[in-house]
Amino acid sequence: MAERIGEALLELGTDDKVFVAGVKRAETQTIKLGRDLEAASQSAIRLGKDLSAGLTTPVTAMGEASQRAFAIQAQAIDETNRRIG
Repeated sequence: MAERIGEALLELGTDDKVFVAGVKRAETQTIKLGRDLEAASQSAIRLGKDLSAGLTTPVTAMGEASQRAFAIQAQAIDETNRRIG
């Protein structure tokens, strides 16, 4: 059997200013990180376009020119062999 001697009321309160400030700081840093990642993405897109224009396109053009020159040379060799017999 238990006796009830008294009641105790315990009220706990917290000062959440530091917590709220930390959450706001984290939110600000997350937003900044998002902006930085977006800027990096745009830089990568520009780099890809620059590489295509400055490197890939000329290399492709040289390959095509080489194939045409090889075809002309092959025709000349065939013609020479045909004439020589």
